[in-house]
Amino acid sequence: MSASTRSRLAALALTSGVALALIGCNRSSKVEGEGRLEPDGRVLLTAAGDEPVTVARSRPLKPGDTVEVVEGMAKVTLPTGSVIELQPRTVLHFSRGPELRGGDLLITSSGSSATVRAAGSDVGVTGAARVTFAPSLRVVTYQGTASLRSGGRGLQIPALRTAEVSLIGLLPGRPSPLVLERADPWVGRFLGEAADKEAALESRARGFTTQVSSGDSASPAFYGSLLPGLPFPSEFRQDEVDRLGRAQPEAPARAGEVLMGSAVALLGQRGTFAERVAGAAAFRAEGATWALVAVDQQVPSLGALLRVVDGAVNVAPLELAAAPSVRPAALPPEPPPARATTTSGRPSIRSSPTTPTTRRPPTRTISPIPPPTTSPPPLLPLEPLIEATADPVVDLLNDLLGRR
Repeated sequence: MSASTRSRLAALALTSGVALALIGCNRSSKVEGEGRLEPDGRVLLTAAGDEPVTVARSRPLKPGDTVEVVEGMAKVTLPTGSVIELQPRTVLHFSRGPELRGGDLLITSSGSSATVRAAGSDVGVTGAARVTFAPSLRVVTYQGTASLRSGGRGLQIPALRTAEVSLIGLLPGRPSPLVLERADPWVGRFLGEAADKEAALESRARGFTTQVSSGDSASPAFYGSLLPGLPFPSEFRQDEVDRLGRAQPEAPARAGEVLMGSAVALLGQRGTFAERVAGAAAFRAEGATWALVAVDQQVPSLGALLRVVDGAVNVAPLELAAAPSVRPAALPPEPPPARATTTSGRPSIRSSPTTPTTRRPPTRTISPIPPPTTSPPPLLPLEPLIEATADPVVDLLNDLLGRR
């Protein structure tokens, strides 16, 4: 056998081995039955008619199995490739598909829609959505779209929206903007930047409204001078200012709302500029925060959005209200010292020459002290006292002299 033949046979053997290995991997990664459970914590598995047992390793799921997460979390990979993540105190039953019987789970599906049943309703997800059943059914869509069917009625829940069902068939008229809750375990994964920048964006909008005159806030040229690259006057006109800044046609334009909405439309990548303005205004009118509006309009970086807004604020002519002048409080006039007199016009208080008087520091009074209404008692005369004391002494002396 020649050397070239041997080398060809070796290459063929190597290729065959790689192909067999790939086939084996594909077979091992294929999910059979209801799905494959991967526990991470204290997870109970209850088969049909059996007692619950704690599972610690990956295992396939069969019809009739029930998974309960006591502590930690668990992940179930469905045969379609979609993944369900379970939080603590979540119970998921399997019978021709998953059924949520309590708790919270996250469905992520990159291909075909994944469906989970809960509270007599069906939730189909293409993207990423949270489903909560405790005790009402609530769906929060982070990415893509979720469809909710209950009692023969249906509702589409686009990304960044939520809907809740308290009774079967009682669907809301339309979904509402989701709330960025820090306690939500999946907000950080899908909307972490929006949660971090939400408060800063709202404060910029409020602050700019209070610092700009009402005349400037209604002029499209004003915003065209603040935001480089804003298509003024070709696409950004008075209609766009009114749409972004006015909650009602008769209400005055709010500068912060117009500035933030036009900056989102400028940096966004969803549709045309006019579509981004209309979409931002509509989502904001529904109650969404500017962070959610920016994500909805596909702004690549909320940090870049903040820098653009801050740059516009720094060059805008601000109208600051003049602070009122503060005058020191006037002190009340000090009244003259009061002089108490008797009806005879003489001072009513006499000081003994042997008794020193105490001088008190002057005190500030609000109103003069009225003079006393009664006179002090009169002084006793001295002559009767002297006579009453000296007469007995004189009589005694006379008696003594007469005897001698």
